[in-house]
This record gives sequence, structure tokens and C-alpha cells, in this order.
Amino acid sequence: SYAAAKFMPLVDLRPLGDFVDHYVCLVDEIVLNNDANTVLRNECTDIYNVEARRKHRPIVAVWDTGLTGCMLTQPFWDEISQLSDNALLTSQSLPSRKSILFPHPSQIHTIDVKIAAAVNNDAAATVPSTKKNDLVSIQASSKINVTNNKNKMKKAVTAATAFSSKLFYVNPITLNWFDDEETSPHIIVLGQAFLVRGALTVDIQNHLISFQSSSL
Repeated sequence: SYAAAKFMPLVDLRPLGDFVDHYVCLVDEIVLNNDANTVLRNECTDIYNVEARRKHRPIVAVWDTGLTGCMLTQPFWDEISQLSDNALLTSQSLPSRKSILFPHPSQIHTIDVKIAAAVNNDAAATVPSTKKNDLVSIQASSKINVTNNKNKMKKAVTAATAFSSKLFYVNPITLNWFDDEETSPHIIVLGQAFLVRGALTVDIQNHLISFQSSSL
């Protein structure tokens, strides 16, 4: 069975120099390794405004059915690497304080990408919602998630989750899509490790996409 679908607006990157109308969504935040303290948030206020992008590079997710795992554009990979290095230096310089260690991209085992749904979940409304409970969560992990059956104390693993864990990896990628690489969006490419967990539907006419997570 599948959870009720929510529409997510597609973003056109061609005004930024992209030569193809890829299936792209604006990301709200990315949670790494199931840790609420290691979150990458999209702070760009207007993806089509160059000054807004210069201040905060937006984060977008590209859906790619031909990819197995997960790819991060090289600048995005480098930024996460820097966050990891800075956190490590802080922990070493202040050993008496409890420090939050940010994972290096090569240490990421779980990714939860959260994307704002369209307002009122209306196919005609392509403006993302600002309500946190209207976020669509797309997840993948190299770790098999297990749920405990309290009555029989057994563990059950969904076939989709188990298969997804075998597909999961995170690698950097260099793309030449944009006119200005200094203000181009950070891109996370979502492959089959994410898609195998549900059903993806693209509404080309209304520039919307939905992802229904499977509960099987």
C-alpha cells in the first residue's frame, strides 16, 4: 500500500543556465544520519534572484531514475566537508564541551530530504507551502531500518527498505549546467535508493511531482 501523495512544485533551472528541463524540486532541508543536529537547511529566499543565491546558495533535488544511489555536486560536497572539518576542530579545541560532529560526506549513511508540498495540496497551486507539517520526506539509507513487533518481539524489514540499503551510496559529481557556478544551486541527485521506496508520478502539464511512500 502507499501513503497519500502530496504534490511538490517542480523548479525550472533553465533560467539559471540549465540546458534541460530536469525534474527538480526546491529542498527545505536535508537531515543526515537521522540526527536532528546535522541538518542542511535551504536559506535562499528566491532561487531566481542572483543576489539571493549569492547570499545563500539554494538546495535543489534532482530525481534521476537512471541513477542507483545519491550524488552531490562538488561544491555541495565540499561545503559539507568543510562543516565536518570545522566541527571536528571545534571539538578538539574545546574538549570539555559537548560538541556536535558533522559527518563527512563519505560517512553519510542515511539521508532524509524534506521538500515543501504545494499549497493546499492543489495540483493548480505550484507555490510551496510554508507549513512544516506540509513537508514531504524522501529517505534512503545504507542501514536497514527495522521495526519491533511489541507482541511477538520480532523484527520486520520491508523488502523495499532492504533493497534500498543495497543501492545506497553518496558520491560527488561535477556538473556544467549553469552560467554562473559561484551562485548556482547546490544539487542532490536522488536515485533508485530513494525511488525504490515508493511511487513517483510526474505531472508535466502542471509542473508538479508526487512521491508516494510504500508501507509494504
